[in-house]
Amino acid sequence: MDNRFGAIGGWVAAFIIIEPVWFNNHGMPVPFIHQSSRVFIDMGFSTAIGVCVDGIRRGISLAHHRSNILAAIFGG
Repeated sequence: MDNRFGAIGGWVAAFIIIEPVWFNNHGMPVPFIHQSSRVFIDMGFSTAIGVCVDGIRRGISLAHHRSNILAAIFGG
């Protein structure tokens, strides 16, 4: 979608897909996900793990993306 519609395609996809999922999981008075312990994994972190695993599976070198990974870890 990003190649065809450019950057606006990413914003539209985020609004259509990500926003309702986030609202259902976090934004409702009684959310679908109830954190009962101190451990908390957000949707963005789980997405990052999935993308890294897929990249490793496809043979993409993580050393090439080291600066992005460090920025994500330290930037929150």
